[in-house]
Amino acid sequence: MEEYRIPFVPDWRWLAALVRLGVTRQVERVWAEDLGVEVCRDGWPGVPGARVPQPPGSEATPARANAEEVHPLGPISDFPPGSVRRVTVGGEEMVVFTNAGRFRAVSHRCPHAGGPLSLGEQRDGTIVCPWHGAVFGFADGRPRNGVTSCHLNVYDTRVEVARLVSVLAFRETS
Repeated sequence: MEEYRIPFVPDWRWLAALVRLGVTRQVERVWAEDLGVEVCRDGWPGVPGARVPQPPGSEATPARANAEEVHPLGPISDFPPGSVRRVTVGGEEMVVFTNAGRFRAVSHRCPHAGGPLSLGEQRDGTIVCPWHGAVFGFADGRPRNGVTSCHLNVYDTRVEVARLVSVLAFRETS
């Protein structure tokens, strides 16, 4: 029978506490970042038993009538120039962007991976998703870069008696 001798191995248990502290801090930082951009809004991906978010459009949505539904969004003063405001109208989550004196309401969730567009930014007449950088035209919701070919749902808005309203005649661009 062969015998192997292992040279002296130091006791590294004291190091485990330091490593654990460093790993814990790193996991907490990543978790905070993910929560900040709503990556983990329906549970932590990869955790057994966690609910997995479905991509937008994968669930069955009822057909929308062509009839015009007008919903108040609020006073114009609630939408200053350059603002991004999340609202819920008729059960739809949307984001109202103010750009060059114009208002545009779009779906709150990016059609690419469900990113929260209320955390996105406006850039040169476009809306940029915070998750993967998908860029959509402010006026028509069309994708402007190669991240996705999906279109963003755009809702008409108008001003009525110093209040902004959304018209849910729902223009789904294709």
